[in-house]
Amino acid sequence: GELGHYFRFAQIVHGRRLVVKAHGFDYSGEVIPFDEDGVWPMDRPGYSYLPESSASSTRCSASSTAASNQSDCPRSHASSNAWSVSTP
Repeated sequence: GELGHYFRFAQIVHGRRLVVKAHGFDYSGEVIPFDEDGVWPMDRPGYSYLPESSASSTRCSASSTAASNQSDCPRSHASSNAWSVSTP
């Protein structure tokens, strides 16, 4: 089978393919070239476009203040880290 999208994107972040090791996995495989000029600019995501009373808007609003569940919303701390990932 193929790797899930999370692991495929992680390979890009790490700059190497994911390989099976004796006791797990590691991003130490073949180098994956990355050309930043091939990436289109993109604004930070938000949820202001969602209807105020929608379930999605309510969940995002709640999770933006709840430290225990910050990965559910584009405004969360966890998601904002995606915009500042440093490569090795």
